[in-house]
Amino acid sequence: MTLHKKLFFVLALLLPVNLAKHFIYPGAYVDGILVDYLIPTLYLTDLLIAAIAALWLFEKRKVPAGTVKLFVPFALFAGISVVFSARLVPSLFVYMQMLAHIFIAVYAAAEIDAEKDFYTLAKITGVLAILLGALVLAQWAKQGAVFNNYAFFGEQPYSAATLGIAKQALFDKAYVLPYATFRHPNALGGFLSVALVWLMYGMAKRRVFAVPFVFGALALFLTFSQVAWAAFVFGILALFLIEKFGKGGVLVLLAATATVVFLGIGLLFLNADGNQSVAMRAALMRAAAARVWDAPFVGSGPGTAAALEAPLRLPGVIRFPQPVHNIFVLVLLESGIFALVSFIALWTYAGHTLLKNHFGVPAFLFVSLLQLAILGSFDHYLVTMQQTQLLFWLTLGLALSYTKTQ
Repeated sequence: MTLHKKLFFVLALLLPVNLAKHFIYPGAYVDGILVDYLIPTLYLTDLLIAAIAALWLFEKRKVPAGTVKLFVPFALFAGISVVFSARLVPSLFVYMQMLAHIFIAVYAAAEIDAEKDFYTLAKITGVLAILLGALVLAQWAKQGAVFNNYAFFGEQPYSAATLGIAKQALFDKAYVLPYATFRHPNALGGFLSVALVWLMYGMAKRRVFAVPFVFGALALFLTFSQVAWAAFVFGILALFLIEKFGKGGVLVLLAATATVVFLGIGLLFLNADGNQSVAMRAALMRAAAARVWDAPFVGSGPGTAAALEAPLRLPGVIRFPQPVHNIFVLVLLESGIFALVSFIALWTYAGHTLLKNHFGVPAFLFVSLLQLAILGSFDHYLVTMQQTQLLFWLTLGLALSYTKTQ
């Protein structure tokens, strides 16, 4: 095994790591409020990706043009939006990290044999599920960060007294939700919902995978992320339908996923005063829709959606800028209509490629792509947060690795 491939598996093991150097500067403030999405950040995984790229390109001497061209349209249109960005510095950093993640997708598509290597990734996922599960249980018991130090794989310090910390009411008491090494419980839940589907592939081969599966499922439950719960249940049902009904099951799943995606966009027309979470998402959608027309072709620039967000006037909500909770609307807002079309086309092509193959690894990756569409319809972390964005592009690259066999 080459060194760059070994480093690729190390990168997979470090997916949840949030260690980073933040470069805080005046442009990261919006109306006096520091917005973390606007802070230029260098992650540990960025350095690892750079090492993989250097070793791989030195060995290959040239990039595989057939694979690269699949990603060029989206990368090009997103890059054009940087030039017209309302906040050039954060847009440039966000775009560079996006390119790093796209490179991992290119690498996986060109270099990884999903049929042979997915089991290795499932074993790595098992290790992560146990570690994350143990950390989540400890955080739940302590009702705050365990190590209270960013040096522990990026675990952010927090407690019940932390401003804006996520809580869940249970039995007339508010409990602090676990973050593990992620920036929000919802992102942790989304990561776990996909990881558990990968672990199901491992369980089909060896029963020992049931141990990390239980750890991961318990951690997922404690995030209280309803969208992540739904994506996980959807994943289990999807695998059953594909195996039991074949093409018929696939058509049902595609219809169900399309319905969920349209429901996510439909929040634009919803007033849900009784549910604060839904009301916030709906208000964010309306504010984003109002701003899309300012630059429909080039967008406002990658990473700038938080800075453009309008105040949400909801009872008990402390105003702070945040991105719209829908990755399709977010890509449209930040990078324009051409970027969105190429983004969806790449995703669709990856899914279509998997459907041409037998049941097995392709089915698990296809289900993962559908899960990501569901998660992305109600939250933004697949585009805005390092770990989950990397998971998205890695999954897409693994799916496109089947283009080599066609």
